[in-house]
Amino acid sequence: MSTPAENFQTEPLELGGNTPSYPNFGLLTDDEIIKYLYGLQDLNELEALLQALDAKKMNQIAKSILKSDYHEKYNIAQLLPNNAVLKDESNVEYLDNLAYSSILIQDLNVAKTALNKAVQLQQNRPDTILHLARYHALDNDLTSCQSSLKQYAQIIENSSKTLKMVSGISTNKRDSKQFKDCIS
Repeated sequence: MSTPAENFQTEPLELGGNTPSYPNFGLLTDDEIIKYLYGLQDLNELEALLQALDAKKMNQIAKSILKSDYHEKYNIAQLLPNNAVLKDESNVEYLDNLAYSSILIQDLNVAKTALNKAVQLQQNRPDTILHLARYHALDNDLTSCQSSLKQYAQIIENSSKTLKMVSGISTNKRDSKQFKDCIS
């Protein structure tokens, strides 16, 4: 006798050719999943496919996209953490990745909403504060950008991350000119 858990399937079943069939994502690397996602031509198919991924996996893949050569296609990198947030609205990391991907495609409304929620949940999270600085720079609020950067530096002051972060921004092609200007 089988248990309900053994009968549960995360991928859609093939029913008379009408329901799409997806690969078993548990067997694929993040890079293979990313290539598969970017190979999809139909946004509806992509949306349906996202239902087969859990929130943690979507967030993990979004982080890989944001750090990869795929970064010119941030729209999918935004779609993944957005769906992860829909599945778990209290996860600050998911909110941070949604904010960052939204900043990269200059969707400031989504970025602001995600950052506000992230700050409510965890006020001094370094990644959130850094993304808040990026948001303020794009919103042409350099005073708030610099204030957020000072807060970020205070939070991680005893960390080697500070120097690494500042030097990384100057070479990061993804960060906006406004953000780089705010740092200098």
